Amino acid sequence: MSNDVRLAFTSNLLQSDKFDSLAVENFKVLADSIEELREYFYMRIVEKLLNLEKPQEALHYLRKLKKIRYQKDAVRDFVDYIWDKNRIEFADSLLSLTSIEQDTKIFLNALKAITKLDTLKARSLAKELVKIKPFSPYAIKLVPLLDDTLKAYVYFSSKNYKQADSIFAKINTTCYPFAQILSAYRLRNYEKTIKLFEKLKRRLTEREEKDLFLPIGYAYWKIKKPLKGLEYLIFLANDGNESAARLVTDILITENSEILEQYRKNVVVRSQIMAYSLALYHLFIKDTVGAESLLIKSVVGNNPRISVRAKYFLKTLGKFPEEQKNCELNLDYFYLLDEGLVVKSEPEPEVHQETIEKLRIFKYLLILGDQTEALNYLPNEPNLIYGAIKLAEHYGNDYIRIRLALRYYNYLPEKNSIPLYLLKHLFPTNYYGQIATVAKFYNVKPEVVIALMREESLFNPHAISPAGAIGLMQIMPLTGKKIMQEATPDSLKIPNLNITIGIKYLSMLSDSFQNLIHVLCGYNAGERRIREWEKTYKTDDPLLFTELIPFKETREYVQRILRSIIIYQYLLRR
Repeated sequence: MSNDVRLAFTSNLLQSDKFDSLAVENFKVLADSIEELREYFYMRIVEKLLNLEKPQEALHYLRKLKKIRYQKDAVRDFVDYIWDKNRIEFADSLLSLTSIEQDTKIFLNALKAITKLDTLKARSLAKELVKIKPFSPYAIKLVPLLDDTLKAYVYFSSKNYKQADSIFAKINTTCYPFAQILSAYRLRNYEKTIKLFEKLKRRLTEREEKDLFLPIGYAYWKIKKPLKGLEYLIFLANDGNESAARLVTDILITENSEILEQYRKNVVVRSQIMAYSLALYHLFIKDTVGAESLLIKSVVGNNPRISVRAKYFLKTLGKFPEEQKNCELNLDYFYLLDEGLVVKSEPEPEVHQETIEKLRIFKYLLILGDQTEALNYLPNEPNLIYGAIKLAEHYGNDYIRIRLALRYYNYLPEKNSIPLYLLKHLFPTNYYGQIATVAKFYNVKPEVVIALMREESLFNPHAISPAGAIGLMQIMPLTGKKIMQEATPDSLKIPNLNITIGIKYLSMLSDSFQNLIHVLCGYNAGERRIREWEKTYKTDDPLLFTELIPFKETREYVQRILRSIIIYQYLLRR
């Protein structure tokens, strides 16, 4: 069996823990035949042997690891095994490794102390761990050994704000003021956030206080003190903070009071983003004179994304500022609207056999399906990157293909236009046939679907988001079940099923919202939020609406999809 075939076979075995024994045997064969990846395969063997409850054999392979990053991964798996299975007898073997990290060493010694009923030592080690690395995954495991103040801080560091806030409230301490204030804010308890800030701000460092200006400004707004909130937000916005500037716009639009309007008139604009955000407000209230002067200020600055948007809106007002092209942005939605898509036909670079040979290890990892490790083995040389793009295309891995095409794009000597061959790699169409058939049935435009799919998953059928969305169109399991009763989390990784459910969901959203931008917002942020935004940001200008979307993630998501629709319409016509 060739290495390519064995790797492809092993890739399939890795889809289920049922085949761990067979996967181990294949990794052993591969470790003997591909010397450059021997330690990588040893690391994978350790992982699988621990799953199979064979710690002694796993330890044998762990000791063979010399590369630090592989050893760290294997040690992490082994420590989790020791904790889960209470196999403390293996702790000393891990502690003998020279490269073991400090937090791991402290954690293992604490476990040994617990086993020996040496509570005093265990507590001391737990405190030491919190002192050097409170966000360590091991710190949360030692929480029972800590006093309440440290418990709360560890919960905060691990982003368990509810537990942290509960303990802080119970002990009534002035320790860790930043953690106390931010925990209350994360739980949307804005009254408490402000009370804690007023009580504890003298105990904050200068850096901590400034880092809290954004949540404090927002919290004041939410407790009906928008003027006080604006003080903090405008300070940050004039310092170049885009989130604060966007919040200023939101407050002005939603509060719509004479007092705020009077306050706004006295605001001194000192940053590009502050000028642009206020310009959006003036466009919203149809004050074209005020918008124009602020947009002119917004065109000039060190943020090219803001410049191109300001320039676009100025043109809608009939004003044509001096040309300041930034070709680094020629795939930005507003740049495309303003300048158009400029594509050049030029010969595709040749990829020689010598280049493919240099990419042998990249290819092996690509076949195995370890995309992260494959990218780690790829040098930053344009000819090798392009060779890797062609390999990714050959093996049908659009995710890697797009990632590498973006990297290759940065090496282009000039960016006034984009080569057609590269545009095709950046915007693949492999799934278009399947999409077109289903989209026609549900009366959805296929170019919208493929553009959305690219944004959602970069065409990775196995993609799983932190929120739990699955597959090509990032379907949440509950949504999948609602649309198709038989859908399971595993079945959502099947391209045809995922595409069908995603398109049907898009069709349902299209029935509820007649505007494509609103449909896309609903797909990303949920139907409840887009209904709120429809009421708040009432405007006849769809592009102004996209810029007023309060969530940065959704705003950029929608604009990237609209950009991709333009490009796919171009590619699919050819």
